[in-house]
Amino acid sequence: MTALRLAACLLALACVPHAIAQTGTLSGVVRDAETNEVLPGATVRLASTALGITTDTEGVFQLNDLVAGPYTVVVRMLGYASAERAVRVEADEETHVTIRLDPSFVGLDGVVVSATRTGAEASTLPVKVTVIGAREVAQQQAFTSSPAELVANVVPSFSPARQKLSGYGESFRGRSPLFLVDGVPQSNPLRDGSRDGFTIDAEAIERVEVVFGANAVQGLGATGGIVNYVTTSAPVDGSLHQRISVASTTSDEWDGDGLGWRGQYLAAKRFGTVDVLASVSYERRGLQYDGRGERIGLDNVQGDIADSHSRNLLAKVGWRPTAGQRLQLMVNDFRLAQDGDFVSTSGDRDAGLPTLSVAGEPEGTPP
Repeated sequence: MTALRLAACLLALACVPHAIAQTGTLSGVVRDAETNEVLPGATVRLASTALGITTDTEGVFQLNDLVAGPYTVVVRMLGYASAERAVRVEADEETHVTIRLDPSFVGLDGVVVSATRTGAEASTLPVKVTVIGAREVAQQQAFTSSPAELVANVVPSFSPARQKLSGYGESFRGRSPLFLVDGVPQSNPLRDGSRDGFTIDAEAIERVEVVFGANAVQGLGATGGIVNYVTTSAPVDGSLHQRISVASTTSDEWDGDGLGWRGQYLAAKRFGTVDVLASVSYERRGLQYDGRGERIGLDNVQGDIADSHSRNLLAKVGWRPTAGQRLQLMVNDFRLAQDGDFVSTSGDRDAGLPTLSVAGEPEGTPP
């Protein structure tokens, strides 16, 4: 009799997974209620659960393997009032919703910051946090390829970018920040080369998380705060996302020495629970000119962004086993070097003569 009861219990347990394994998919798009434009970077969460995701560059989100039943979708984004939508996920089906947000001033509630390694919401952190969203990043990308300059243009507490290869003299609230790319530290404070602020092309960045103040979680090096560059993500709906950009800069006189150009190509796609992204960019920069049309003197010791060339190769593969977990493998190969076509002449402060650049070959290997 005992054996029969044991067999019955085992049979009942074996049937339980089939009873609770009825799952479905919830997908949707987040749009501006006034302009109907898609909103990339919006935070989508399921109330009373730990499940959440961020909309991609097309404003799309998708949550897989959800247990069939009712849910409340909560959507938040900087500059918009939060919105809630009651939905029901059906077994073995995809439920699609369109959620529109009303433009409004809101705080950082619901914005998840990955720079702290904990994936906590910004409103719960005991420090000040600024998130530079996808739209503002895109505006900055139109005229700069330097991530450090991007941050300096938006965050007042970050010192103005010197446009040098070296980050010496650039500080965050008077101290040195720790730069991250997708949460990976870009510097070693025990052997500081001051190159950590510019290790990836700005075109590959989707948003920037800025955490003010020292942070012991990241260890030595984050005395001023944390700047985390988050790279572009693949569309969650499985569509192929491609982006090509070409830009040129020059002096007012269209002088050949001041002419620069850059180009970038990015492709990203999601295959079920796996997402793939690849990006390649190249830039050649000319000399910089002052308001009087004079060539600004180069720094041939620390290195200068002017009269330089750079290239960036980025590839990453992500795997999301569940809606709340993601494993990523990323390879980023970045190189920026001076061309070595110009040297600087010594200026004279008393005579009002600035340091200028003249054609010539500097000593040694260009930085």
